[in-house]
Amino acid sequence: MEPVVRTPQELFSLPQLLEVPLYQRPYVWEEEHQWQPLWEDVVRLAEVRRSEPSKRHFMGAVVTQVRPAAMGAVTTFELIDGQQRLTTLQLLMDAAALIFEERGFVNPAQRLAALTRNAAFYDQSGAGELKIRHLNDDGPEFRAAMDASATSEFDEMDTRIARAHRFFQSKVEEWLDGAEGDPAARAQELAVTIDSGLQLVVITLGEREDAQIIFETLNARGTPLNQGDLIKNFVFKGLVDEGVDVATVRSEVWRPLEERWWRAEASLGRHSLDRLSLFLNHWLVARTGREISTPRTFDEFRRWCDTAGVSMAEIVVDLAESAALYRDWLERAKSQDDLDTSALFTYRTQAVGVEAVRPMQLFLYTGVSEVPRETADAALRHVESWTMRRALLRRGFSDAGRVISTLIGELLLVAPEMVAERTQSYLAAQTRPGTYWPSDEEVRTYVREAPAYREHSRARLRAFLETYEDAQRGFTRGGRAQTGVRVPRNRLQVEHLMPQKWRAHWPVPNLEAELEREKYVHRFGNLTLLTGSLNSQVSNAGWERKRKEFGQYEVLVTRKVQQVETWDEHAIDARADEIADALIHTWPTPSGHHVVMSAARATLETDWIDFRELVAVGLVPADTPLKGQNGTEATVLPSGRIRVGAREFDSPSGAAAVAANRKTANGWTFWRVPDGRRLSELKPEFRTMRQEAETKGSAGASTNVD
Repeated sequence: MEPVVRTPQELFSLPQLLEVPLYQRPYVWEEEHQWQPLWEDVVRLAEVRRSEPSKRHFMGAVVTQVRPAAMGAVTTFELIDGQQRLTTLQLLMDAAALIFEERGFVNPAQRLAALTRNAAFYDQSGAGELKIRHLNDDGPEFRAAMDASATSEFDEMDTRIARAHRFFQSKVEEWLDGAEGDPAARAQELAVTIDSGLQLVVITLGEREDAQIIFETLNARGTPLNQGDLIKNFVFKGLVDEGVDVATVRSEVWRPLEERWWRAEASLGRHSLDRLSLFLNHWLVARTGREISTPRTFDEFRRWCDTAGVSMAEIVVDLAESAALYRDWLERAKSQDDLDTSALFTYRTQAVGVEAVRPMQLFLYTGVSEVPRETADAALRHVESWTMRRALLRRGFSDAGRVISTLIGELLLVAPEMVAERTQSYLAAQTRPGTYWPSDEEVRTYVREAPAYREHSRARLRAFLETYEDAQRGFTRGGRAQTGVRVPRNRLQVEHLMPQKWRAHWPVPNLEAELEREKYVHRFGNLTLLTGSLNSQVSNAGWERKRKEFGQYEVLVTRKVQQVETWDEHAIDARADEIADALIHTWPTPSGHHVVMSAARATLETDWIDFRELVAVGLVPADTPLKGQNGTEATVLPSGRIRVGAREFDSPSGAAAVAANRKTANGWTFWRVPDGRRLSELKPEFRTMRQEAETKGSAGASTNVD
């Protein structure tokens, strides 16, 4: 390895050919982050060199590797790293030379042109005269820009490379016209600055040295390499070492993975990642059965390749076939096509925002496992049940990656026909809060009592209600309905049956009933799907008018409520039970499955409490005086609101924020009742009262059974 500092003149003055391998990523530098900063560096350097002629500017590092050349041909190097940098430098020099030539500044034009082209008599094996040849898709675009003989030719070009060339043309013209003085002298000054003032560290490797190690660590100013870029380069270097026809493999096998679709960002929790890097991580988890963080995908991929005993040619085929299936799942999940088990799984798990389960799909349906299709579908339905039940109950997925990778590790050791059975038993055995499989009882309790509309995103709610609709159409447990048509996915609107603004047409007798009704409004039983939003007049209307409106919709769960004469709390409970049944049958657990643990109890123990509930049960009677931490006095009104001075507030915190003159405040700790207790200290007593009432109600119901 020979590292040496060179100027562009020293690097390019000798006859040579620098080849960008076909497996290198395409040109990605852009104006804001690379072209403009480079030009500013050049201008700054030119101005400084007027007083300090020896001043230099360091551009970064370049790694090349000597390649065998034919007799009489110019010395050929493979450009291992720095192709973005050198491509841009060549575009800058060619753009400047073109402008100088059009202005009649022959000397600076020839000075830079000599650094972009070899003499015509050198044999470059059909490469033309350019000193850099791109073997990847940038080749035609680069040649077109570099071979243009007039700036007008760029009017017909709209590639990134052409835009870079045009950018530097405009900057060179600004340089020539932007100050007093002789333009010819300024052209000469700019040419000398570019070819002699810039510097690069050039590392030249021998034919047998490992270029991959250098490539992974050097990427100075450029756009950082992602995991997909690193793996691609490693794979193709491996193919070269195996003597494979790399050009054929790229065109016939790898080419689809270079499409723009794979460069798009994919959401990964609060972060994002390009699709190719995310796929490669999922693929590797499927192959190893180990949890692998996305930043370590390349390191683990390289380690796996060293021990897997599989040729790189076989790995490329596996990657390409798996990627095609992976993309098919994601694209069909967004369509309205009839979905198979795996594509429907993709749609539902994406709707609830869980990507960590994707390796299970790759394990089940790609070549590594040889699992029969029927068995794979059954196993995936178990994972879907585990995922969707946890999402429904808002159980976290921070441990999902570990659960899935460990499961795959176990499945790698069992016979293919046992995969579904082992998947079910493994998930059923999970007992930790972050991993357990929620029971039917929990699902029923949550669907009946939780304020789902407040707790879930619209995408999640829609997915759950779509599943309810599919069940009404006969789809459960992955089966096919008699009609054979599922509900349109991701198109319907979530609507309240009893409106959020219910008071005008849905009156109740007292505060206690009002509080009870407000709990019900946002529960699953009161939510439905519509093919379009109702206008506000209909949405907030009384039941008789509203139920007639539902007849126009082709959604069974909505048309069905037309049969209900009175829409109240009892109707909402009944519908919630029906929804719970549909979800339980669609996402079943093993017979008798039950988890006993504190983390799996119903959500009521930590339920949100409305201050008005304390007023309704008499813990804080109407007209009770409250005193704030700063001495501010307030009064509890019969409606459950709190009056501070002349203003009334719906919550203790709203009143506290005004009383304390702050943007926000915790009213539960700010206000005290006359006996000195904070409002927060009344919560345990209220929960006890509520639990006693529920227990008494359950006992009363049981004594009435015939």
